[in-house]
Amino acid sequence: MPRLERLGHVGIHVNDLDKMKDFYQRVVGLHLMEDQSEERGNVFFTTDPEWEHHELFLTKGRNVPQGATLLHQISFRAPELKDVQEYVDRLRAENVPIEHTVTHGFAISVYFFDPEGNRLEIYWDTQVRGKKAFLRPLDTQRPAEEVLAEAQRILEEIPALT
Repeated sequence: MPRLERLGHVGIHVNDLDKMKDFYQRVVGLHLMEDQSEERGNVFFTTDPEWEHHELFLTKGRNVPQGATLLHQISFRAPELKDVQEYVDRLRAENVPIEHTVTHGFAISVYFFDPEGNRLEIYWDTQVRGKKAFLRPLDTQRPAEEVLAEAQRILEEIPALT
């Protein structure tokens, strides 16, 4: 079987390209690539231009029925827990709808929505492995040691993979 290295990028159709471009650049903090073709309705974003040309591609033309769900979520990996915590503060300051903050055991995450209702996740990989997948609410806006202690307490309730 040929192997894949990692997910390369996600592309989504949008109604308001300018509003979505502002959100992903200003609020989420992605780098807008210079070689976009905005006249064609395409923009490219990356977390690191030296690493990947684009991880998110936005294009005009979301021709779907109102309320239709096009994708489950777009997830961004943060290098540290404090980054997730700072994003929660940033999202609240921007009045961005937050679905919840959680632990999955293997990650601590914040789930939220962009201006067109697409679900996003920013997560920190805890490096915990060997437990069944789960989702439990977690208050991330406390000192890191308290967050990690609570995540560990929750993790202890979860059965190991067999």
